[in-house]
Amino acid sequence: MANIDPQPGDKLLRPNGHFNHTGIYVDFGCVFHSTDKRGPYLSSLAEFADGKPVTVHPANDADRPAILLRAQIELQHNCVYNLIFNNCQHVTSRAARLCF
Repeated sequence: MANIDPQPGDKLLRPNGHFNHTGIYVDFGCVFHSTDKRGPYLSSLAEFADGKPVTVHPANDADRPAILLRAQIELQHNCVYNLIFNNCQHVTSRAARLCF
């Protein structure tokens, strides 16, 4: 993983086959994302990257607090992962509310 400097609320993407795995940077090296094995959860940035390059899509500074709050709500709901209806992109898009 190259040196990146995400800020809280930024959307992160990393290659995952033909698609991108998405997450939201929380802070202190933690990323909110969702996987088929765990559903929505927090992991380290290194675990999220999985040895692949990570791209940062900066959030609007005014939107950052709301994005982080919605990510926290997603974590509390802990909805079951579903490849078609509730995958990582759905979970992070709900948190970001397409503020990017």
